[in-house]
Amino acid sequence: MSFIGEKYVKFICGELPKEILVSLDPPEDLKEKIPRFSKLNMLPKIRVDISVVEPYTRSAKLLLKFNNIETEFIFYIPLSKSPEYILNNLHNKVEKKINKVLIQEGKGDMVKERYKKWDDDRNLLYKKINEAIDKSKIMKLNG
Repeated sequence: MSFIGEKYVKFICGELPKEILVSLDPPEDLKEKIPRFSKLNMLPKIRVDISVVEPYTRSAKLLLKFNNIETEFIFYIPLSKSPEYILNNLHNKVEKKINKVLIQEGKGDMVKERYKKWDDDRNLLYKKINEAIDKSKIMKLNG
């Protein structure tokens, strides 16, 4: 690999976030309840700690830690792409990896529990929004 490529991989490894939040994939029985695009981005998330184990010529071995689970992950770093693109790509790849590992580790109940809380929080939010709208209508009629 060229000297410039080595420097770029090291640069990217130095710029990787130490932690990210990734969305949990919904359990099968809740998929129809979840809006396709959540403008409020309230979907359940999990914090993932990221550390670089070893940079390679065009990739890096990363250690992902979350929910008392550790897994290694090889992340390909395209030399022709911008750091912004690479960081977005990292987020997407880590999200897929985490959701896959959660299924493999049998953590489906934890995911269901988080989605149950998400559904309760979402219903409470909608209730409060409707109450505020109703209150504003009453104030408008009285005022």
